[in-house]
Amino acid sequence: QRQLKERIRKGIPQSLRGYTWLRLLGADRKIASHKGLYSKLSCIGKPEGNPEPFRTIDKDVPRTFPENHFLHGEKDSKSSAA
Repeated sequence: QRQLKERIRKGIPQSLRGYTWLRLLGADRKIASHKGLYSKLSCIGKPEGNPEPFRTIDKDVPRTFPENHFLHGEKDSKSSAA
C-alpha cells in the first residue's frame, strides 16, 4: 500500500493512467459486472430538454483532452484529418 502511494505520487505514465485509475477505483470490476451497458447507454443519445450542458461538454472535452481523438466529435476528427 505504501509503495503504491509513493509510485502514484511520483506520477503515473500517461500511457498507463486510464488503466491505473480504472483499477484503483474498482471501475474495472463494475464494467465487468455490467457487460454491454456502456454500449447500450451510449446508443440512446442525449435526453430531451436543455441542450446547453451537452453543448458545453462537447466543446470542453476536446480542449481538455486534445490528444485523445476518441473523445472528439465528427467535426474535430474531420479537421484533424485534413
